[in-house]
Amino acid sequence: MSAVRAEALEAPRRRSSRAVAPPPRAARSSARPLPQESAGPRARRRIRIRWPSALSLLVLGLVAVGAAGVSLNGERITAQQNADTLDTKIEHARSLQRDLVIELVRAETPAAVAKEAERSGLVEPSVVAAVPAAPLGPLEATVDGGPVSPVNPVPVVEVG
Repeated sequence: MSAVRAEALEAPRRRSSRAVAPPPRAARSSARPLPQESAGPRARRRIRIRWPSALSLLVLGLVAVGAAGVSLNGERITAQQNADTLDTKIEHARSLQRDLVIELVRAETPAAVAKEAERSGLVEPSVVAAVPAAPLGPLEATVDGGPVSPVNPVPVVEVG
């Protein structure tokens, strides 16, 4: 043995001033432990990951994410095409409505209405004379010489 090692074995160990006494042991219970516990702690089974399988799982996951991305991108493109088609149809409908409103305004002008009436054979009405209403006077008012009732303006004819 070397000299240093021999001295280390012979010299008593010094205790550190910070050393703490171990906690007191708990009293043992009188119950017997189960047989599987008495054999010691269960051996933990380590899961070993094999690099080739982990790498293939990673590649498979990346392929799945890529496929999902391509699928979602295809859906987005289809939705955009549908929106563009709808915009085109809306613009065409607005243009058609604008044309129809212009045609309606032209057809409703007085000159166009008169021309269409002439073509259809309609005639202009003759001059209409308006007769002003006569004010009602006292109850003795008569029409053609007979008395007139205020409720029924038709002349009352006496039958004899």
